[in-house]
Amino acid sequence: MKKALVEGYLSNNLGDDLFFSLLTKRYLGTQFTFSSDNKSQILNSFSNVVIGHQKLKNVITNVRNFDLFILVGGSMFQQIKGQPWFKRWFILFVEVLLFKICKKDIIFIGFNFGPYQSKSFKVFYRFLFNFVDYLSVRDKKTFELFHRNSKVHLFPDIVFSLPNDLLNSSKQKSLAISVMDFGPNVDFQQTYEDSLVKVINRVDPTMEITLYGFQVSSDIDDSTVINRIKKKIERPVKSLCYDGTNMDLFLKDYSKNFFAITSRFHSLVLSLKAKQQVISVDYNIKVGALLSTLNIKNLNVKIDDLTNSEIISEIIKSINYAELKDNSYLGSKELKEITNQSTKHFTYLDKILGIKNEKNNI
Repeated sequence: MKKALVEGYLSNNLGDDLFFSLLTKRYLGTQFTFSSDNKSQILNSFSNVVIGHQKLKNVITNVRNFDLFILVGGSMFQQIKGQPWFKRWFILFVEVLLFKICKKDIIFIGFNFGPYQSKSFKVFYRFLFNFVDYLSVRDKKTFELFHRNSKVHLFPDIVFSLPNDLLNSSKQKSLAISVMDFGPNVDFQQTYEDSLVKVINRVDPTMEITLYGFQVSSDIDDSTVINRIKKKIERPVKSLCYDGTNMDLFLKDYSKNFFAITSRFHSLVLSLKAKQQVISVDYNIKVGALLSTLNIKNLNVKIDDLTNSEIISEIIKSINYAELKDNSYLGSKELKEITNQSTKHFTYLDKILGIKNEKNNI
């Protein structure tokens, strides 16, 4: 059995947990050891996962016990204001060098780069990426930043490769709202919540609304935002939060809606995959980058525009007067091609690990 050291965002986040599910279920004959503190409940359900915080000194000691190092994407390379980034870069660089010296495979898959403020941030990571054997990114902007590196490849987000039978095959006249806790480093959380309250109160009262939380953890908790919104609105709504144990239920429930207001990045991915009519909240460059990469022409609202009453009215009209039909952004043929392309993030791993689960169900 081959052994892989894995780095990713372990914080009970549905999008990242979907990455881990797809990875570990695809390679049932591989043992995966996650190097971060485990705050992701779903890892406990995988028989081929070893849970243990691998600090740098542990990696130095145990590197020869692993066959490869995998960094599983998402927004793993962001320069967050007020947070030092060089220490994290240095630790990752040392890990990469250790695996390189020991002639072990190094694979970074499914990520986007940024946002970042300083040129040095980009330069240092560009240098680090030269030591990685295979890199796959999920948007054109990231690809264009590093296109001179022949080992960088561009494919749609990994979550597009989810088997279709995990989503609801029939939809109803209802609205999904992905509600997000943006954390302590933003100044627009209150504006965002107030805008959702306005929209909810003015949506057709016959329209069933469900508020969805994609992450509930000690540092980021969408459920607290949902509870604040529910106290302010003037109509009943349902709510459902992903808790690390209810992935299948959550996916089925979320995909049953004809309409969606998406905040979480992977709520947008799931809505597109489910052919929902989507209004996306563009709070981070990765949202616009995804839409641009796939050439999606939906109503995409910049976070700063949520204070604009005309934009709020446009959102409400687009829901109240919409037809009950699948979106027109992606045809079935296009969506099938995107799904096929998204599995190519695993191309390099397929060669060295071999697929042990062709269906790749999660």
